[in-house]
Amino acid sequence: MKFYYRDELIEFVIVYRDRKTLSIQIDMDGKVKVISPKSFHEKYILSIVETKGKWILNKLNLIKSRKNRIPSYKYINGERYLYLGEYYNLVIKKGSFNTEYANILSLGKLLEVKINSIENIRGILEKFYRYESFKIINERVEYYKRYFRIKPKQIKVKEQKRIWASCTFENKLLFNWRLSMMPIDVIDYIIIHEMCHMEYKNHSKEFWNDVYRVMPNYKEKEMWLKENGCIVNL
Repeated sequence: MKFYYRDELIEFVIVYRDRKTLSIQIDMDGKVKVISPKSFHEKYILSIVETKGKWILNKLNLIKSRKNRIPSYKYINGERYLYLGEYYNLVIKKGSFNTEYANILSLGKLLEVKINSIENIRGILEKFYRYESFKIINERVEYYKRYFRIKPKQIKVKEQKRIWASCTFENKLLFNWRLSMMPIDVIDYIIIHEMCHMEYKNHSKEFWNDVYRVMPNYKEKEMWLKENGCIVNL
């Protein structure tokens, strides 16, 4: 369905479920979904959604502005890349190396890449971030184990395009390999969030109380993710 708010077209899809209330969800791509009770007719749903036009449009504009911040890398000298929440200038050294790799040079805040072929830069950078994320996450999980009764069965870093992390029913913790681009306190929040899911497989009040128990200022980290998650990319 669709309607206009201040001359702006807003389109949405309706998903019917066994529930009593209506809710509006907007995903990262700006797609609007209305979750409705099965008893609601389309015209009635539209009348409700139209009253939320200002809120929906504000959310869509916010998503659009965040998308405009997504970096578009050319993998050339001088480009700035995030590592633990700070920017490092890329320095490419091309030659005949036994091993191609990337590493951080703290002096001068440089991200150095030693390669044999320019085409390999992106892959080498991803390998670097994967390694750093796995190392940092394991260290931080080990630290936070003291706060939890249940211990993780496995820690894995992998490709996760839509989420930063997840906890399986078997208490395996799966993390996005891009996490090492974030500030360490934000990484800690994501780890704590998933470790709390080992006890609570939902986002209930008890779950959030548990997050607060370990990290009372967790909402600040959530805000960082909402505002800056779009720039955590390669």
